[in-house]
Amino acid sequence: MNNMVRFCLLPSYTGINFSGFAFSAQLESGLGHVRTVMGDEAMSGLDDGVIKDALWDYYFDVEKALSCLYAVFSDFFSCCLR
Repeated sequence: MNNMVRFCLLPSYTGINFSGFAFSAQLESGLGHVRTVMGDEAMSGLDDGVIKDALWDYYFDVEKALSCLYAVFSDFFSCCLR
């Protein structure tokens, strides 16, 4: 398992109410970008909390968060794309 996947699988921050924090606008913007690439929850199978966790773990770097999400959930995505 590479470092990126291992890092992404560390305990997450799901459940934290991010509203009101100075970075909440960055988080919502990043969520929008990830949703544009991966689709909504029904299409991607990922709820907003999982995506926000990845964005948080990678300091709102959308590309790194997407790489992590695709790496961790690649089995799901490969199954859906067949």
